[in-house]
Amino acid sequence: MSESESDFSVSKTSVCEGVAFPRTNESAATDVETRALKVIEINDRGRDFVVGDLHGCIAEFDRLLRRIGFDFQKDRMFSVGDLVDRGPESMECLRLLRESWFFAVKGNHEDMMLQAIECNLRAGAELWINNGGDWGIERFEDGDPEFFALAEVLDALPYALTVHSRDIGLVGITHAEPPTKWDERCVEDEVDRLTWSRRMISARGRGRVSDGADFSAHGHTIVDQVTYKEDLKAFWIDLGCFATGRLCALQIAGHDAAMPRPIIVQS
Repeated sequence: MSESESDFSVSKTSVCEGVAFPRTNESAATDVETRALKVIEINDRGRDFVVGDLHGCIAEFDRLLRRIGFDFQKDRMFSVGDLVDRGPESMECLRLLRESWFFAVKGNHEDMMLQAIECNLRAGAELWINNGGDWGIERFEDGDPEFFALAEVLDALPYALTVHSRDIGLVGITHAEPPTKWDERCVEDEVDRLTWSRRMISARGRGRVSDGADFSAHGHTIVDQVTYKEDLKAFWIDLGCFATGRLCALQIAGHDAAMPRPIIVQS
């Protein structure tokens, strides 16, 4: 079953015995406590943005940073996940995880990649490979230390972020759609839905705003234009960059406005 045919019937739970990542001197996640939700405090010095699914499109991301005049000393960038697969530069996008100004949640492509590694590219790896993960096969088979070090950093990422904005309140970020409530336990219980589901964006009629956030931002489902569902206070910002060359950043702090502001670049 390809990703385009699935909702969230594919669980994040591994189908094989876990295999420990090879330890390298580059590993940055060895002593990191993994949590389902991470809280980010107010940025008092600069601006905050949320970027849509990168999928290996580092050139478009660089263009976006130049367009918004990103200040690497003061500004922060948050990702809705799916850094890897489909585009040409998955490793370059993973390297963003080393930057102090870059924060990300896990998407379903990160989960597929990690499960494939845990399975030593045996059972369970086909889903990742069929959805753009072929770029990682050679690196895995060669025992590329950077690949495994970045995979370990990836494994430590949360599935949800809540970002305190001085302009618009609390902004929640997950890959696919918002949780019932923005707290650790609820996120843990709803991980499969938060990384795989397309139900909320597709649903007709009014939905229910998640408890604990003023706005939220998500990717996963490709949209022709930034989609805001007022009943949910939720934005979907995946413009399918790997196929369209269009990438969106949602400004959530430092813009003196009551709403997040979308900024789009086209390659």
